[in-house]
Amino acid sequence: MDDPANPYDNEFGYERGVSYSMADANPIGAGTAYAINPTTTVPPCNGTGSTEESLPYFCTGRIAFTPTIGQSVLTNPGIAVPQLEALDSRFGNQKRCDAITAPPDRNIKSYDYTDSAPGSLRDWMGPDPDRQSMRFAVDPITNVNRPVPIGDRTFKDYGVLWSASRPAGSTVPQWPLTPPDGGYAGDATSYPETSPYAQGNGSIFFEKPTPTGKPERRVLNLPIVTCPTTMGETADRRQCKASASSSCREGRMYPATIMSMSNLWGH
Repeated sequence: MDDPANPYDNEFGYERGVSYSMADANPIGAGTAYAINPTTTVPPCNGTGSTEESLPYFCTGRIAFTPTIGQSVLTNPGIAVPQLEALDSRFGNQKRCDAITAPPDRNIKSYDYTDSAPGSLRDWMGPDPDRQSMRFAVDPITNVNRPVPIGDRTFKDYGVLWSASRPAGSTVPQWPLTPPDGGYAGDATSYPETSPYAQGNGSIFFEKPTPTGKPERRVLNLPIVTCPTTMGETADRRQCKASASSSCREGRMYPATIMSMSNLWGH
């Protein structure tokens, strides 16, 4: 993810205040969501692997162990619809989760780039963006899907900006100056203090959930992993294929190493 020309991508290639689609950032297959096994780090096939078994962990946002940098974990390059619906419990969609153990966020306002209602991103961004998240493209040298290099970006490549956070130390008047290649090129028109997400009752940027929500439920702690063994055949994968365990997910549990822990805020 690192872009040597961009001093703002100091969190393993990510820029604070910029929207990303995690599926786009998957180096194995662009557009494919990627999860870690929530119950075990022991290869090759132990622990929870099926969609239904993993739902409680997607609902609560907790796993059965504490990830640490440098630790090896098991990963699965594929998330099913029920798991994605479990993540939506943070927006008050309790189709897959219990509202007691998986409550909504205190502010479930959606900042969809297609929305033009009061409180949408069009109330603080100008011109209007035409995408939700950062545009990715395949790097011709590494053949990996990654954010468009900073020198090749236009304002429309960024998607939604500053909906919950901003680059460290940045203020609204600095919007045209951040990042240093000429800035976002648009205007932060009527950007609220604090951020749209942090607004409360009475704000057009706020939507109260039912039942009562919990602050920062939209914030997920995600590991950033390196996965050199996820491509091709490995001994663990061959053993997993030979196993009768349903948790093996047809041998798709791959080891990866945690490089960092990062916060992801959901739109």
